[in-house]
Amino acid sequence: MTKPMTLDQARARFKELTGKPPHGKRGAPSIIAEIEVLEEKQAAREAEREAEQAKRAAEQSARDARAAARGSLRAAADLRGAERDQLDDDEQFLAFVAKRMQGRLDGFSETIEAFVESLRSDPAHALKWSSGIFTLTAEHQIAEQFRHAFEEGASLDQLRDMALRNTIRAARYPASSTSAQSNELEGAIGAAWADLSERLAAI
Repeated sequence: MTKPMTLDQARARFKELTGKPPHGKRGAPSIIAEIEVLEEKQAAREAEREAEQAKRAAEQSARDARAAARGSLRAAADLRGAERDQLDDDEQFLAFVAKRMQGRLDGFSETIEAFVESLRSDPAHALKWSSGIFTLTAEHQIAEQFRHAFEEGASLDQLRDMALRNTIRAARYPASSTSAQSNELEGAIGAAWADLSERLAAI
């Protein structure tokens, strides 16, 4: 049978749990009763913390497994027929999205080079019709972010959440810079996130 705490022990334990001594001239039974409540709450918090840590560890393990199975975005984009059919539904769907995103990455450099060449040959004309470059730049940026998350093993739900959060943020906080070009690019980025969000919701 555990020996009850003395008043001094109870006061010391109370201070250990709360960081301050018990208020007033309280007796040991009163302090001990409060200590029991405090210890129960502490144990519950610790259990919640351990459960959260276990959940995060499991999620990271699943993420690592997906990353290892997928390889690169290009590898997923290049999957064909029988190879793709071996994947589960979410990964099959993401393989189609990956193909679209990889296409945007592949075509970007060539488009930018063509734009630079047009700037050299006829700057005024090139700048008049440069709005498409803002769109392509935005789509390239979002494709890069998708690639990074995909290759890190993000699940379909996590990718959807990423796209939706950025779409909502862009709509809620539209660009209002003194630079018209900056505003145009930010608007194009918001539109690119919305496009990706729509694609990921299509399943």
